[in-house]
Amino acid sequence: MNKNNVVVMIPSYNEGDIINLICDNINKLNPLYTILVLDDGSKNVFKPKKKIKNLYIYNSKINYGLGVTTNIAINFMLKNKFDFLVRIDGDNQHPIDCIPKLIEKMMDGSDFCVGTRVNAEIGVTIRQKLNKYIKRYFNFMGKILISRDIPSDLSSGFMAFNQKSAMYLSSQVLDRYPEPEIIMLLTIKKFNVNEIMIEQFPRKFGVSSIKYFRGVLLVYKFNVFLLNNFLSKVIKLCKL
Repeated sequence: MNKNNVVVMIPSYNEGDIINLICDNINKLNPLYTILVLDDGSKNVFKPKKKIKNLYIYNSKINYGLGVTTNIAINFMLKNKFDFLVRIDGDNQHPIDCIPKLIEKMMDGSDFCVGTRVNAEIGVTIRQKLNKYIKRYFNFMGKILISRDIPSDLSSGFMAFNQKSAMYLSSQVLDRYPEPEIIMLLTIKKFNVNEIMIEQFPRKFGVSSIKYFRGVLLVYKFNVFLLNNFLSKVIKLCKL
């Protein structure tokens, strides 16, 4: 495995010029990294202002959501034989300089690593409080139903995959908001799942994709996912 053989996926939906800043910072961090921008049906389509050698852009005419864009990035990674895929959000809240820490965990044997946001629960707005309680709920229910240690931030979008975990996920149909599903699936299937601690920057650009209704919908879909896995365990035990 080569720590520089990395593709960094940036999903973009109406983020606009901030994507240029993110691409520039990734290129400054390591010019050997390949950057894949996935514009998911934006009205404000991403247009690069600088020529970056290893920059690829995929423009979708329809907004499919993060599940589809993550699957596209995984297929791009596998087809082009990258050792690692890193996903970083397009709102510039994730610490780009922590990408090597994710890769270091992968080099040490992890199949998947997520950046757990130590300051994600700080905030006084209704949306910030909602995010805090969703995060706590995901973690609580996840630990109860899979009976294994899991990362403490199931909704973080800062993550890295190796070929093994990417190959498995390439056969899965991921949800529009796939972060909890990805972490839970890989944990249930006993991949080597790890985490690093990061500090998320305050949002300065764009608007969160998780509105109030979508937050409730996300919890509902998470419950359905957990119930399906729980029932499959019960059925398996009954057959023994």
